[in-house]
Amino acid sequence: MRLTLSVFALITPDLSSRVGDSLRLCPLNLLFHRVVATIDMHRQKLNQQALQELKREFQDMSLPYEVIEFLSRGSYGAVCSGANADTGVAVAIKRVFTTTSESQIIHILRSEFLCKRVLREVCLLAHFQHPNLLGLLDLVLDRTSNNEKLYLITELMKTDLQQVIADRKIDLSLEHIRYFSLRATRHLPLGSQELQR
Repeated sequence: MRLTLSVFALITPDLSSRVGDSLRLCPLNLLFHRVVATIDMHRQKLNQQALQELKREFQDMSLPYEVIEFLSRGSYGAVCSGANADTGVAVAIKRVFTTTSESQIIHILRSEFLCKRVLREVCLLAHFQHPNLLGLLDLVLDRTSNNEKLYLITELMKTDLQQVIADRKIDLSLEHIRYFSLRATRHLPLGSQELQR
C-alpha cells in the first residue's frame, strides 16, 4: 500500500500533504523532488547562459537595444526583455537560432521547412499594425558568425494567453473567455462595420 501511494505521489506530489509525513519521507518521493530540483537548476543555468549570450551578441553588433532579463525559451529560441537604449521603450527580443529534434541540433535558418515558419511569423507580425495585436518593431539578421541568427524585436507584453490558461492559480470563468474572444475579434472587418458589443 505504501509503495502504491508513493508511486501515486510521484504523479501528484501535493498528495503527500493529504496522506501524511510517512509518505513525504518515502524514497521514491524524495527521488522525484531531487530530479525536479536538478532539472530546474539545469534549466535556470541554460536560461542564464542564453541571457549572457544575447547580451554579448547585442554588444558585439552595437545594436540600440539593452538586454535586461530572460523571459522564456521556446521551440525556436530564447526570449528576453529589453529596452531601446535611445527611447527607453520596453521591448521583447526573440533570438531564432537552433532547435533540437530527435537529439539533433538543427539550424533553423538553414532548414527550408523551419525557415518558412519563421518567415510566416515575421510576415504576420509586420503586417498587422493594431493596438490589440503584437507588432514587430525591428528585425536583425546576424551573419557575422558561422551560424546565422535572427532577432525579432517586438513590443513587450506582461504575459501571454498560453500562460494565463496554464496558470492553475487563475480560474477562467465563462466571462473571461467571452472577454478574451471579444478582444481578439472586435476589430475584424465585417463588411463596412467592425464588430461591436
